[in-house]
Amino acid sequence: MTIFVSESELLEVLDRADAMIAACAAGTLDFRVFHQELGHLHGYHALDGHESDPEERNILDKHRDRIAWIERVLDEVGGVCADEDSTKEAYIKAGRFGATEALRRLKLLVQNRDQ
Repeated sequence: MTIFVSESELLEVLDRADAMIAACAAGTLDFRVFHQELGHLHGYHALDGHESDPEERNILDKHRDRIAWIERVLDEVGGVCADEDSTKEAYIKAGRFGATEALRRLKLLVQNRDQ
């Protein structure tokens, strides 16, 4: 194993990500803090497996649905930009949006997943 000492450590990371997603959607975690921390967590732990050995890739594959959920959340809110830029025409044309819209999208995503 390269990134994780054990499968339990991976599960702790995934649990932490799920908790951050839930907390932000519930309004108890600031969106900007959430976005930075979730993106860091995903990248730091190389959840896409690009730094993993075969054993670790098998474990990541076992939990691919949970990892895919994190990636889906990051993709959905990935167009967020500074709030002061979100009303500028160039940013709007590029599909960018502010934190309020990103939070709305996150809440909708979480709501639809829970149904």
